[in-house]
Amino acid sequence: MAKTKNTNSLIAIVFVLFLLLGGAIYYLSGSRLGKCDNKTEDERVRCLKENIDKFLDKKDIAGALYYLKDFQEAQQDITADCHALAHYIGEKAVPIIAQGVELEDADAGSICSHGFYHAFMASFNRLDKLPKAREFCDSLKSKEHGAKLNCYHGIGHGATFTAVEEFGIKDTEELVYSVRELCANTLENDLPKVYWCLDGLYSGLMDTARKDVYPDFVLLENPYDMCLSESEEEYKRLCYYDLGTYVVRRPGQEINPEDEEPFSYFVASTIRSPNVIYKRDAIKGLGASYFLRREKDQKRIDDAITYCQALPFEHKRACIEGMVWGIAEIPASGYHFEEASKLCDNGLFKEEERDICYLEIITKLGSIYSLEETIAYCNGFDKELYKNTCLEAYENYEVSSAVNQELPTSYYAD
Repeated sequence: MAKTKNTNSLIAIVFVLFLLLGGAIYYLSGSRLGKCDNKTEDERVRCLKENIDKFLDKKDIAGALYYLKDFQEAQQDITADCHALAHYIGEKAVPIIAQGVELEDADAGSICSHGFYHAFMASFNRLDKLPKAREFCDSLKSKEHGAKLNCYHGIGHGATFTAVEEFGIKDTEELVYSVRELCANTLENDLPKVYWCLDGLYSGLMDTARKDVYPDFVLLENPYDMCLSESEEEYKRLCYYDLGTYVVRRPGQEINPEDEEPFSYFVASTIRSPNVIYKRDAIKGLGASYFLRREKDQKRIDDAITYCQALPFEHKRACIEGMVWGIAEIPASGYHFEEASKLCDNGLFKEEERDICYLEIITKLGSIYSLEETIAYCNGFDKELYKNTCLEAYENYEVSSAVNQELPTSYYAD
């Protein structure tokens, strides 16, 4: 018995020493990192990059990403820098992974609105390694559903800028046709993969239209016309949705926010347009783009709700769904469905309109959060309709085939 006690005491002592040693190592490691809080924005970004480089010098890509995540959670005011810093890690990771180092934790790449994957794949494109890019995306094993999707998105996003910067393409139509072909060939016409690759293309068009960066680039006069030539129905719908940013932001024009037209102006124009075949997708894209702002203007939101309520059901539903996306997304930070829940609880909504709002949140949870987080979110709903619908939607959810995921029409009030 005494011998057993002595053995247990020895094990306890060794365990405590192990913890102390681990803490000391962690402390010494952390002490080598610069203190980046209480600095100006430029100084803070410079400091964070220096600390990130210390992880990357040791080929610790996941460590760099989690360091950024921890800092962002502790210092909420770096939200605007987070996506750009994740881009920085993605660019610097390419030569590391080219040496055979694996990103062992694919979930880490989803930090800060998946900026790592966007930049990493763009850099892969510049190295003319598209087949390797596809293999990398295909090989990702992650609990975070958005990781693999954003990897394919990164192929299209990166190809867009490679075409402009490396190959000198200056015409939007030529650019779109070139990247469409690249997505189809690289991803072997696998519809869900090509879909997210095209999402990277269309979401990148707005950046190519910046006159201060690409002064000679030929812009689209009627952007939605581009969607008519897409080969698949799913791709057409995606095109109408994604080009909402192009329509709302009107590239090449300087617009004073105080003079900006109300949301109703863009929706009404889209409803009238004969070339917009999938009006619901276009209206949703307008809402997602129009309300994508750091500062959410409550009067604009209330005015939009009042306008949407007066529309026929399909257009009203699209209006509300688009607002969910725009209000849920914080620029450069990602999706925060707590913000969208505030929209759904707006006192102007009738019960059936609130249902539309919450059910739209449910359809997208799985592409943003891990399955475990999504199920926890489902169980947090008070209303049985939302909880049961959510759990039913994600019981056998497979993100690789999730393109334009929707709930059955029977879930919506008419």
